[in-house]
Amino acid sequence: MANASAKRAAAAQKSTSQWYVPLLGGVNIIYVWLRVWQGCSTWTWGHVCMSLFLWALTVVAYQGIVADSANAMHSNKGPGSHSKQLSGGASLDMLGIVLLVQFGSTLWSPRFYWLLLLIPVGFLWKLYNTFLKGNSPPSVGLSELPHQQMSQADVDAAQARRERRAEARRRKRG
Repeated sequence: MANASAKRAAAAQKSTSQWYVPLLGGVNIIYVWLRVWQGCSTWTWGHVCMSLFLWALTVVAYQGIVADSANAMHSNKGPGSHSKQLSGGASLDMLGIVLLVQFGSTLWSPRFYWLLLLIPVGFLWKLYNTFLKGNSPPSVGLSELPHQQMSQADVDAAQARRERRAEARRRKRG
């Protein structure tokens, strides 16, 4: 099973792409249709620039969702560990804000563009929670080696498991 993990990650990315490409294509076609339906007079040079910016953010969010689908696949290993959580994380949040801004600025008011400030605020909040609030990743003690963090009994048990696996491989090969 060489590269089985890479194959599963590629399958997860393909599955996510098959779901989001038609969805985002349809949503953006509706957005353009609404802009045209309201008349070209509402689509000023500033609106054109913001629309291009929103489409670029949509592409970035899509790429983040696809990348996160492969990462989520790696974190859900083992039998019975299939979670019902949507993959996408912060990219999915950003996509939601972008869609809200697109349709809000088209249907109601250009003031919806101010909601784009939520994206950097959310990013800063995530940084704060990760590094300053104490919710740091488990790899904080990088100066210590993993075997130094484990008790001697755990190290001995892990070594015994490795030796049993190696012996089983030797017997299997002949």
